[in-house]
Amino acid sequence: MVIYVDILIIINLIVNYFLLKASEKILKKKVKFSRILLSAFIGAISSLYIFLPINNLFFDLTYKMFLCLIMTAVAFGIPNIKGFIKSAFMLFLVTFLFAGAMMAIWQIFKPYGMYAEKFVVYFNVSPLVLVFLTVTFYLCLSICVKLFGKIAPYSKRCRVDVFYDDKSISLNALIDTGNSLSDVFGTCEIIIVDKGYVEKFLIGIEEMNNRFRVIPFKSVSGEDLLDGYRMDRAKVFNNNKSIELKSPIIALSKTKIEDDFNAIINPQIFD
Repeated sequence: MVIYVDILIIINLIVNYFLLKASEKILKKKVKFSRILLSAFIGAISSLYIFLPINNLFFDLTYKMFLCLIMTAVAFGIPNIKGFIKSAFMLFLVTFLFAGAMMAIWQIFKPYGMYAEKFVVYFNVSPLVLVFLTVTFYLCLSICVKLFGKIAPYSKRCRVDVFYDDKSISLNALIDTGNSLSDVFGTCEIIIVDKGYVEKFLIGIEEMNNRFRVIPFKSVSGEDLLDGYRMDRAKVFNNNKSIELKSPIIALSKTKIEDDFNAIINPQIFD
């Protein structure tokens, strides 16, 4: 089969774009279009390696893993090592499953106009058919994500913008019942935050006695106290909706919050 370089790059650009979008949805991240497009383009250019005279499975896997690391860094950034590894693993898994499925179809059915080699897929189809297939894939993926979201509505993340005086900070928050804290008077929402992430944001606030709060909490290891600070306001963004919180309190977690989250918010605020 004759492989045209321009078609190879365009096809893999589209495929990589939707693989990155699939990873974004599974990871519940919000990524700029430009970052995903650049990452997809890097992956598309890398597809030219099928022309190299190398036929070694170990090399192919190593190359694909290295490429996934680069594409992950470009698309999702490196907020921390654990979050980066999780994102890279998800992208590699999605890519590996897609390539495996395509190679299986090619080996079993040998469809006309399709070629699969070294985890790279080539389709000799018209642009109209290609657009139809990619749009269909995206719609199916969106439907699956929405259905899953209805089954587990609180197993997701949201963005929280916190404000005090002329300062503000954006938090990547997990919506989780693990945060069931409330202040003594029960009038303010409490957001648990990663102390290390907000230290610079809170510089100088320790001197404002009117903002300091002590938050009692219970855990499996017993009872303890968290340092808390009253903010002026906060905005929670979730599913294209926003909720305004008046005078919320951020409680400083004594342990690092897992994954790439830096805050935990109680799902009851959406009730």
